[in-house]
Amino acid sequence: MSTGGDNFSHLIRSNAVPSLHERNLVRGLISDLDNDISKVDLTIAELRKRMNGFENQRTELTERRATYASIVSPLRYIPLEILGHIFIYASADDTSFELCASHVCRLWREASLATSELWSTIKVGFVSFPSELSLEKYIETYIHRARSRPLSLIYKHHRVPYDPTGVIRKVAKDCQWKVISLTSTKMSFPPIIKSLMATSWDVLESLTLDGCKDGFSTVESRSRESKADLRLISASRLTKLRIAVYSPIDSRILQAPWSQLTELYLKMTSASRRKILDILRQSSKLEIFTLNADDFENLDDALADRIHLKRLRKLHFHSHSLLVSRITDALETPNLEDLVVDARYKPRDFSNENSRLKNYLKHWAPPLRRLWLSGVGSEDIKALVPVLKELEELTLVTLEDEDMVFPQDILSPLTIRHGPKKKVDDWSQESNDSDDSDDSDDDIEYYYYYETKDYSVPLPKLKVLKVIDQALPKHQEAFIRLVQSRWWPDEEDVNPRPFVRLRSASFQNRNEDHRAAVADQVEALSKEGLDINVLMPREGEFVPCFQTSDA
Repeated sequence: MSTGGDNFSHLIRSNAVPSLHERNLVRGLISDLDNDISKVDLTIAELRKRMNGFENQRTELTERRATYASIVSPLRYIPLEILGHIFIYASADDTSFELCASHVCRLWREASLATSELWSTIKVGFVSFPSELSLEKYIETYIHRARSRPLSLIYKHHRVPYDPTGVIRKVAKDCQWKVISLTSTKMSFPPIIKSLMATSWDVLESLTLDGCKDGFSTVESRSRESKADLRLISASRLTKLRIAVYSPIDSRILQAPWSQLTELYLKMTSASRRKILDILRQSSKLEIFTLNADDFENLDDALADRIHLKRLRKLHFHSHSLLVSRITDALETPNLEDLVVDARYKPRDFSNENSRLKNYLKHWAPPLRRLWLSGVGSEDIKALVPVLKELEELTLVTLEDEDMVFPQDILSPLTIRHGPKKKVDDWSQESNDSDDSDDSDDDIEYYYYYETKDYSVPLPKLKVLKVIDQALPKHQEAFIRLVQSRWWPDEEDVNPRPFVRLRSASFQNRNEDHRAAVADQVEALSKEGLDINVLMPREGEFVPCFQTSDA
């Protein structure tokens, strides 16, 4: 390697003009350096070539190892039937799992193709189909691989830019359909259902129709295309029916085997009390019923004959308060476990002594395990608490009412805040015992509960408490005090409690400042082990759901 740069240090550190002799020397030095660079480049190229050779060799060895490892892989010992069942379980939460599994390896492809049940559910609209031809081939592939097994069709129009009615009717009209779920505003339901079910009425178990604007309109206003009535009387195995339309449901068009249904969901722009009660009167086997109506029509005040639904476990209302009260006035539900009343009640309406809904709850709410109430006040809870002995989960959606009092005192058990740090054996001690405690002792932070002859713990089996609040910051503080009164850490559980310990608590408020005011208390309860959240409501948070609901 050439050197000699030190002889030109005086030129490097200045802008002096070199002499002719110095210029010749520098040019020779540059030529030598170019030769040295070329030699280094050659060395690097040789090393890179060797590195590429080593990398290719390693890749080959790794592939060979994987090939031999597959010989002793535990997957080889799993029968294809078991692997197929695993695929069925995995596909429940993945809209395209079966397609992915069939392209992993030969074993997985063989297992997936051998499992006809894996292909028996045709999902349309979850992946893109650029043309009707591609959609037709997709459906034909599933039908072929499902062989003779009854099929399920789940269609959502979100990612299908054209009306697929023609394709579906052409390809799938001769199949046996066990489940049909159609969500679309682009198709008229009666014609496609009539075409699909030409030979499948004795197989159909579940039917969902969501979004059609004119498929169930009145006879006078129906278009010529949708004149085919939806008569489901021949569906001898139909047990689940979900209808969601943007018009009133005309009973002259929609006819179903109500007496055999176990699950019924009705969503419409408006509902008639008489028609809903007629349907319920025929639906003696119902276990789950949901009514979602924006408005009501023909709301008569006459008392209806009692309807006894002994199998009903879940009853959900999303409708006008008057319609809900008129319907519940006629119901007898001795085994009800879940109740949702999402009707935006005003507290004074619900608290009225003559409220039909309140009377219904007093008579039929005792077996309730989960309750969701929207637009409630303290008087509402006060009226219901004495009968809700089995309630495990309670959700309250409060109103934007400055005068509403948060029902803290109603739901809190009677407590002595700073009791002596020892086991309390006498549950009947008087409340003035708390005067003997030393509030200055920071170590004494126990709640002690007591019962008297005229007092019992409210909601003794409550495990989950959720409040969705849109009103005042004081409600949030009251919620924290309520949670503290129903919670105690395991390590400090030195005394028996006369009620179940709270497991989960959630308070949702739109105001960030309100949540910050109780951040310390929330953190302290969280460190002690309570699942507690004080958070901003997210999209969908106001949709009624339960944490402790049975599977």
